[in-house]
Amino acid sequence: MHTEIQEQDLWHGEARALTMAADTEFIEMSRSEYERARDAALKDLGLTYDELAAQARTGRFSSLRARKLWLAIGRRAPGA
Repeated sequence: MHTEIQEQDLWHGEARALTMAADTEFIEMSRSEYERARDAALKDLGLTYDELAAQARTGRFSSLRARKLWLAIGRRAPGA
């Protein structure tokens, strides 16, 4: 079973419909919580956002975890 939801992208002011499996888990967080989580994930990988973005430009990620992190945060640059 799938559910369609409306997502409001607080960082870019976009709204879009998403279709998710009914068992999809969502974690809601404030912008500051998101930024702390993003920064902690980058630190854990030993990368800066710019280094991760460079890996994305070439398509050559240092690890699967780096690729997954880019998929999660790629369009949300710090300070944007």
